[in-house]
Amino acid sequence: MKDSTPGVRFSDYYRTVPASRIIDMLLLAGWAYQQDDPEAIATTRQALDRWAGTGLGVRAGPTGERLFDPVEVVNVLKRLGLEGRDSFWADRYVHTGRRLVTDLAANAGQNRLRRPRRAVAPQSMMN
Repeated sequence: MKDSTPGVRFSDYYRTVPASRIIDMLLLAGWAYQQDDPEAIATTRQALDRWAGTGLGVRAGPTGERLFDPVEVVNVLKRLGLEGRDSFWADRYVHTGRRLVTDLAANAGQNRLRRPRRAVAPQSMMN
């Protein structure tokens, strides 16, 4: 896919992550609650294949595996979603992100999250 984002460069230099790790990344962000679901895995693999077919950059690794730039993958899936050419962004990333935030807000009163205390240097270090 032609790079049209100012300041963002995509090339084979950055295409170093095997497809299996890209699938894991997409499952984490798009299916956080269903990462092991066979349908989620199949849908995500199909999406990656579809994007590669529309021009997502990919190169072959030393053993023939497909290698991707994870930043390029996310950029392409967002762009295709915003252009209305693919629904993975809206159906998976946006939906999952909203659910994560909603669940976090619902659990806020349970005090699971701890705010980090500001570290103060020991007095001996201040002299």
